[in-house]
Amino acid sequence: MNIKNQIPAPVQKLFGEAEQLIEQQLLPRYQALVPREQKLVIGLALFLAVALPLFGLVLPLNDSHKAATENARVLQSQAVEAARLADQAESSGPVTASGNVMSDVDRIARSSKVRKFMTRIKPQLSVGGKSGLLVQMKDAPYRDLIGFISAVGKQGLAFTKIRIQKTDSPGHVHLQAVIAGS
Repeated sequence: MNIKNQIPAPVQKLFGEAEQLIEQQLLPRYQALVPREQKLVIGLALFLAVALPLFGLVLPLNDSHKAATENARVLQSQAVEAARLADQAESSGPVTASGNVMSDVDRIARSSKVRKFMTRIKPQLSVGGKSGLLVQMKDAPYRDLIGFISAVGKQGLAFTKIRIQKTDSPGHVHLQAVIAGS
């Protein structure tokens, strides 16, 4: 069985042109080199044959795999922490707040280590005419933010509106919320 008969005609033509180019141009130039230079050319060709696939395919794929694995690990730990905090929040009853929503939220934010991520704290009226507080955070650590949300609920405060958005950095989120006193 002749393998040349199994190759399609356009591919055979391409191989023929490549063979002709090698015989007419590259081979005479290679043969004109001194033996030491010939060995150097062969060594460089072998190096490129190994280096191009390695640096062009294998290493970038490995880096992508490591990044995806790390993101999956972070997301899994966030999910476990959120479930733990949700169970903890369900099992403990609310604590009465002091009546001043702003000071309560500020105190809770400091103890939850998210105060430095707050970009806006603004009093506003919430549903039913009660006083509320608009809170915005940028790039807050997800784990600390979940602790803050849980602590707000334990203090007898309620979220009338909450929006959490993902960020470009893993493990961090943006928050917009309206917190009202009970």
